[in-house]
Amino acid sequence: LLLWRYRVTVPITILRGGTSQECLAYTRKAPILLFSGTPEGDIIKWEKQPHSHAAFSCDQLTYRDAQSAIRKTDEFYALENRRKKLIKENGRSILRIFVEEENDLVIAACEDGNVYVWGYDRIACIAAVAAGLSSASQQGWKNDAMFLLDDDTELEDEADSITDKRVAGLVCYHALCEHIGPVTALSVHHKQEEGSYLLSSGWDRKICIWNLETGKLVDSLRSTVFDKKTLIGADDVITDMASDSTGKTFAYSSADGNVYLRQFSVRGYELKLLAVMQGHASEVTCVMWNEDAGTWISGSEDCTVRIWSADGLSCVHKLDVVNPVTSINIDKTNKCFLVAGENEYSAYNGFTYVKLRSFTGHNDLVHKVIHVPQLSQYITASRDKTLRVWHSYTGGVQKPVEESAETDSDVKRQVVGDEPINQESVETHRIGTSSN
Repeated sequence: LLLWRYRVTVPITILRGGTSQECLAYTRKAPILLFSGTPEGDIIKWEKQPHSHAAFSCDQLTYRDAQSAIRKTDEFYALENRRKKLIKENGRSILRIFVEEENDLVIAACEDGNVYVWGYDRIACIAAVAAGLSSASQQGWKNDAMFLLDDDTELEDEADSITDKRVAGLVCYHALCEHIGPVTALSVHHKQEEGSYLLSSGWDRKICIWNLETGKLVDSLRSTVFDKKTLIGADDVITDMASDSTGKTFAYSSADGNVYLRQFSVRGYELKLLAVMQGHASEVTCVMWNEDAGTWISGSEDCTVRIWSADGLSCVHKLDVVNPVTSINIDKTNKCFLVAGENEYSAYNGFTYVKLRSFTGHNDLVHKVIHVPQLSQYITASRDKTLRVWHSYTGGVQKPVEESAETDSDVKRQVVGDEPINQESVETHRIGTSSN
């Protein structure tokens, strides 16, 4: 008789991508899809299989297919020369992926300086319906990109309105070509009457505002309505970006050791600087908004995680970790947050910041960790050429009862030992400028 002990801190399955998995995102709509980026500029689409919690099929969205969107631009030859130069200097890795579910888009930030916007092929879908495909073929269309359509979605052409779940796959809608260096930061914001907008930034430190529907550049960060010069958003490379739950503000981290908080607007001169979160001793690699706690969380190469107030004016807690931080994600279901570094990651209580559990199993650097609440799973992307699927922490976390706001504030200042940043220091913080 053999007795086996189940370990919850090891992965339940390993998905082998054949190359380093640089970034990761997922869709909430069934069937669950994962998208991971590769150093070759391809995006691997992993589809959750219905018969198993651990089985995924995969397909690729290739870098070559994405180039078709660049060929549609008026400045194709100039953009092509710039793209080839950046690839020679840096590479063409997919550094960030964002799934925008309201408009059914997959947005990929690339090392070649471009942002590629993928969506479902409406023309092929309508053509498939018009051609009267067999039931078996129709099922194949569904499995390819069914997450993009709801039951009541309508595809309209000039004559008819068609309602169907069949989708012909993903095609590259737009190539957003404005940055002159690798793009590392993305954030999507929705304006109720104006549509959806994308913020992008990266090594060139420019903050660009894009209309996601048209793929056109709307504006970029600048000082006044009359000033056409483009401001840079930080004193060093911008590494990550996140918005709060309302979309009215966004924060971005930088290699200069700071996190910047700005007000969102579709006009570049209205991207008002609200706070500069200072305290990290080295490059800040990632930033996230914790909706449950109403705080910002940042991770750095100085082996610390800092918790900041919603207004960004004070650091409420400093958390020391073992390794330089590469990724942070929020587990809203279990009220905790995940911190990845080196070849492992850990879950921390979202209110008391106590370590709940560590997860080990990767053989190389973990680039990204995400929580998929629909599956009660964590999924990680690593340089060891794998995605690994784990059971999520389910111990439960309760928000502690606070005696009073004044007492709590005093305790936090005593633990951290940092003075809150006042508004005057924010206004006097210098950020350089550059012209287009």
